[in-house]
Amino acid sequence: MSILLIGAMVKDHFAECDFRSSFRVCWVSVVLRLGLLPLGMIALAKWLPCSTELRQVLLVAAAMPSAIFPLLIARLYGGSPVVATQVAIVTTLVSLATIPLWLRAGAAFIGLDFVAE
Repeated sequence: MSILLIGAMVKDHFAECDFRSSFRVCWVSVVLRLGLLPLGMIALAKWLPCSTELRQVLLVAAAMPSAIFPLLIARLYGGSPVVATQVAIVTTLVSLATIPLWLRAGAAFIGLDFVAE
């Protein structure tokens, strides 16, 4: 049910998205969500006293793009669902390239065995 709800909301707001005029918003979100945030989360995974499993979860969470759920929150609380849609779409597209990079680099930095099968 939630997939249908999110899909319908994205469809509603996608037509309003003007990626050219919101270039700064899109790229700042990419830099923050796919650049600075993963650096911080991977550093926490390395230096916090936690189990290997938690380190793996932090690494995977660090590599992920922005979620779709903020679109619903923005809609319910008077925010800008169009911006939330743009951020989710742009970070998802860029993350196709960054996820493998963060997983490899993060696993090497943390000291996890990372074997791509």
